[in-house]
Amino acid sequence: MYKTNFVPLFHEVGERGGGFAHSASKYRLRKKDYLNFLDVFSRYPQDEHLITFDDGGKSNLDAVEAASDYNFTIKIFIPTAFIGKKGFMSEGEILDLAQISNVEIGSHSVNHPDFFNILTRSEQMIEMIDSKKRLEDILQNDVKEFSIPGGIAFNSSFVLAKNFYSNVYSSWQSNIFSKESIARFSIEQTNVNHVTKIIRSRKIQFRDTIVSNAKLCTLGSATTVFPRLFDNSKKILTQ
Repeated sequence: MYKTNFVPLFHEVGERGGGFAHSASKYRLRKKDYLNFLDVFSRYPQDEHLITFDDGGKSNLDAVEAASDYNFTIKIFIPTAFIGKKGFMSEGEILDLAQISNVEIGSHSVNHPDFFNILTRSEQMIEMIDSKKRLEDILQNDVKEFSIPGGIAFNSSFVLAKNFYSNVYSSWQSNIFSKESIARFSIEQTNVNHVTKIIRSRKIQFRDTIVSNAKLCTLGSATTVFPRLFDNSKKILTQ
């Protein structure tokens, strides 16, 4: 279902410190822009509305509360090595969120390696399996979903993750890396107003639209910016 829907990805929202996003980071949204986006997105015509958060920063607590007026499914992906550290949610806070009926907790790896493709297959498996176990120990429930950290991954990583998780999420605006992934738009301070305007127009087609001036990447630009990374990743994952 989500593979054909528009699925936004958030990191940090508001002034509360937390996560990896410092106060001036593009990954930290001003609360008023976040609220405006939610209001517009709630009226976007699709069969279900899902919003997601990566990194497990403390501002997710406020962001979930702010979204409580809408009938959204909310998925929060946690890198487990940072649980309880400064700026990140504690075990108790994660458990509290998991008690909310429309909130689901997923894994975002253990250590949040920014370039997941650089890891060997065995290293990727450790990130997937150990984070799943840690979260399941906290929640006393199955953890069925995984978000690839850093956003860049090839099909082999998604296929590998499907051995342990029902659904795997990417962080790009189209399924350019794998048919196995559920792709998301990263909503950032540098693009939130532009993306909100597009959604308000109701003309966006998730799979086909390229928002060139909204800082949303395509495979072409990614391979231009990270050519060595892509080459190395292909070598590692075909060994």
